[in-house]
Amino acid sequence: MSTLPMASHLFPPRRLRAPGAGGKGKATLRAREEIDERYRWELADIFPDRAAWEAACGELERRIEEVVALKGTLSQGAARLLDLFRLSDELGQLAHRVWYWAALRYDEDQRDNGIGALRQQVQA
Repeated sequence: MSTLPMASHLFPPRRLRAPGAGGKGKATLRAREEIDERYRWELADIFPDRAAWEAACGELERRIEEVVALKGTLSQGAARLLDLFRLSDELGQLAHRVWYWAALRYDEDQRDNGIGALRQQVQA
């Protein structure tokens, strides 16, 4: 097996500096409200508020029972299999929205332990 020559000269290491680094002032994190709205995610496009997110979590848990109810019935024909595929698609989309909303909310402010708990809840 041959080894490739080191290419570190092509990509020299760089030091990244946070705003205010290098003795030019203390770096501070701005509150979300201080950031121009055009740079913020519009999470209301996913769920308008936490109550809607919680309702979707409940719906997801209830609808998983629909999958369990199909156990042992898939041999009844193509229509039953198609039902499972459609249900799987619907649940997948709902699960993605539930996870994504919580993950993006967490990424907005990782100091918020309440949102961190929501994120952990959907990861479990």
